[in-house]
Amino acid sequence: MTGEAAPPLAADGRPMVRAAALADLAPGRPTLVKTPELRALLCRVDDEVYALSPFCTHARVVLAAETLTPDGLIECPMHGAMFSPRDGAVCVGPATVPLPTFETRIVDGAVYVAPPDPAAAQPSFGVPGQRPWGAWKAAAS
Repeated sequence: MTGEAAPPLAADGRPMVRAAALADLAPGRPTLVKTPELRALLCRVDDEVYALSPFCTHARVVLAAETLTPDGLIECPMHGAMFSPRDGAVCVGPATVPLPTFETRIVDGAVYVAPPDPAAAQPSFGVPGQRPWGAWKAAAS
């Protein structure tokens, strides 16, 4: 036993995944993270952290990380669809389907995210243009 506390449980009872240290998430600067269980776009807005699918629901490309628009939205680099970082809502088309969101929790300065249900359909990672591994951050240990 290493003495580490067990991860918190999501509302559905599954263990959450440690995705980042809160101190590493700058407000207004979305961060792509990956773990074996999760690919997510983390957005710190004010004192909250939101986790969303990093894939545009219209073009299925990875959403722009690093900065929100001047209006505080996440922008798709392909066709300009814009989404709310708080709830994934479509704010500007051509997308019509909101981004899936994931439950988050902050515990002792660490951000935990509920991974998507493994039974749910997940996007393919084998399509060219969807693998910006240089922009993804490995989850903090």
